[in-house]
Amino acid sequence: MEYQKRSKEEEREFYKDYLYPKPLEKNAERGKRERGGGRKYVLLAFIVFTLTGVLLLSDYLSSGLAIGLFRNSGLAIKAADYYAVETGAFTSLRQAEERAGEAAERGGAGYIHNDGVFHVLHSVHTKPAEADKAAAAYGGGAGVYVLRILGKTVAHNGGRTERETARQAFAMPLTVFARMTDISERLRSGGITAAQAHERVKVLESEVQTALNKLSGDASAPVIRIKAELNGIVSILSDMAANADGAALRRAALYNAVKILCSYKDTVGEL
Repeated sequence: MEYQKRSKEEEREFYKDYLYPKPLEKNAERGKRERGGGRKYVLLAFIVFTLTGVLLLSDYLSSGLAIGLFRNSGLAIKAADYYAVETGAFTSLRQAEERAGEAAERGGAGYIHNDGVFHVLHSVHTKPAEADKAAAAYGGGAGVYVLRILGKTVAHNGGRTERETARQAFAMPLTVFARMTDISERLRSGGITAAQAHERVKVLESEVQTALNKLSGDASAPVIRIKAELNGIVSILSDMAANADGAALRRAALYNAVKILCSYKDTVGEL
C-alpha cells in the first residue's frame, strides 16, 4: 500500500478527535481552576468574618462592650461639679464647730468636712449661680468653692450585668443628695408636710437598700467601697425616718445631703 503524505491541515482534521484537551477545552479548564480558587478565598473570608462576629458577640454578652476585646473594660464614673458655700476653714475643730452652729442657726447644713482642714459648709448646689445667691444671702464673707466628683474609669472584672448594676450603685449617692436637698427645700417652703417628707425618706431608703442588695454577689474592689458607702446612707436615712419633727427633719436632710456628697467625693477620689 502506497503511503500518501497528508498536509498539515489534513493531519489536524484527522487527529482532531484524539487531541486532548483541545485548545478551547484548555481555556475552559483554566477558567474552572481560577473560579475554584476564587471560591476558596471567598469561603475563607466568610469563615474569618463569621468567627470574628462570634467573638465580638460573645464579648458583648459577657462585658456589654462590643469592642472590649481591643481595650480595657471598666466602670465609667461620670464627672460632676458641685458648688459649696463655705463659711470658714479652720485647723481647730472647736472653732469649726462654733462656725457650724452659726450656719445651722441661719438655716444651713453646718456640716464640717475634714480633709486635713475643717471646712464648714453652709450648703451645696449644682449650679454656680445658686451657690452665689446662697453665699450672698448668708453674708459675713462666705466663699464659694467647687466640690468636684472626678470622672474616671474604675477597673471592674464583672460582666455586662454586674458592671451595669455597679454603675447604678455608684450613681445612687448623687441621687440621694439631690432628693434630700429637694426634701429640705420643700419643707422650708411649706411645699410638703413632715409626714410627706418622712414617706419620701422611707422610699429613698428602700431604693438605696435595693441597689445595695443587687451588689451582694460582687466582691470587686470598687464595689466593696460603694457597698460601705450605701450601707452608711441606709443608716442615715433610717435615723431620719425616725425623726418626727419637721424642722429637725429639714435640717437633717440638708446636713446629711452634704455629708453624703462629701463622703462620696472622697470615695471616688481614692479609687
